[in-house]
Amino acid sequence: MKTQLTISGLLLLLLGSLVSAQQTAGGKEPTDLTVLKQTWEKSFVIPGRNNNILRPNEDLIQQTRAEKQVIERRDTALPNQPTEPGISPPMPHAPSGRPVDIYIYKLTVQNTGIKNIRTIDWEYQFLHPDTKEVLGSQRIVSKVRVSPGKTKTIKAQMLKSPAKLVSADQLDKKYRNQYEERVIIHRIYYFDGPAWKRQP
Repeated sequence: MKTQLTISGLLLLLLGSLVSAQQTAGGKEPTDLTVLKQTWEKSFVIPGRNNNILRPNEDLIQQTRAEKQVIERRDTALPNQPTEPGISPPMPHAPSGRPVDIYIYKLTVQNTGIKNIRTIDWEYQFLHPDTKEVLGSQRIVSKVRVSPGKTKTIKAQMLKSPAKLVSADQLDKKYRNQYEERVIIHRIYYFDGPAWKRQP
């Protein structure tokens, strides 16, 4: 019995050392990552539709190319050949559903350390401007490479609105002015070495 307890204790100690080796506890703010800017905006998408904003231009380019090909074939065709049919205009891309609101959260960060960052676990918080109570938050994990000394803007699209709770004393303000915004970095994962974890 005593031998079994000793083995169990050694296994727990070994497991704990492995976990701690994969993740390094830090302070409340990382020392090698600086948040330069955070913002968000509201937009929309149409389900089932290609939401490429360049789609009309791409369609026009394809249509122009098709017209040029038909003209070239007509110019090089032998005489007394049957006339080729004309070019039909491109079909419009009709929406297949109602527009759906989305919220785009943006974060600009700078790697001030010496390690290459591969993933950032961050949270966009919305607080009461006076009491600092958290009224809404978005937890986001972004796979993004940020080399030492480089700056990167991260974007995340979500269906969830910034905050569902609104304080009664803020109702006379515009929605964006009803909250104080804050970004918290929870974890930073590197290509080499243990991850950084924010302390509670």
